[in-house]
Amino acid sequence: MNWKYHIPHTWDPPTQRMGWAEVWLLPNDPSYKGGSIWLTIDALAGGPDDMEPGEFRKEALQKLGDRDFWIKDGDMIVRVEDFNREEFLQWVKVWIENRGLQFSGLVEAPFEDFAGTNKMARVIGPLRKSADS
Repeated sequence: MNWKYHIPHTWDPPTQRMGWAEVWLLPNDPSYKGGSIWLTIDALAGGPDDMEPGEFRKEALQKLGDRDFWIKDGDMIVRVEDFNREEFLQWVKVWIENRGLQFSGLVEAPFEDFAGTNKMARVIGPLRKSADS
């Protein structure tokens, strides 16, 4: 199954290195009417803004153990310092496959396909409308 994805923040240029990123996922199936998956992937240089970088790295390495990635629900930590957009999308594929979901590819989709499908999209939707007017 193909999965539609939307990265809800600016990533320009695509070669820019990031320490974390978020993505929204939906099955590319017109009959699907459920919510989207909101996935956050942190590299070792990432982590929450309210946490010291060294503290996050220590916690991340503990969670990783000897593995290349750690997953809990919609959170993933990967054993890399940072990633570009293409590398990030490869980690998204790893997450999908690790969750046992059918996967044949990723298809980029606009915000409108995800409007109202998760908490962040419900917040961003009205902000986008007011910015457009």
